[in-house]
Amino acid sequence: MKWIDLALREKPKQGTAVRYKTALCGLLDRVEEGRKCVRDLLELHPGTSIRSLIGYYTSAPTTKLRSLVVEGLRKAGLPEE
Repeated sequence: MKWIDLALREKPKQGTAVRYKTALCGLLDRVEEGRKCVRDLLELHPGTSIRSLIGYYTSAPTTKLRSLVVEGLRKAGLPEE
C-alpha cells in the first residue's frame, strides 16, 4: 500500500494505481477507504465494472494475481456490470 500511495501522490489520477489501491483496500478489509477508491475510480473511468476489468486483466502475469485483484475490487464494492 505504501508504494501505491506514493505513486498516487505523484499522479493522483493514474488509473492503474487507483485500481490497485481499490483492490488492496478490499483485500485488507478497509471498507470505507475502499468505497472512496471505488468512487475515485468511477470518476476517472465512468462505467468501470468487474466485467469490464476481467477482460483487461486477462494479460495479468498469473491467474492468481488476476483472481486477487478481482476479489479485492469486488470486496471494495466495484459494480459487477
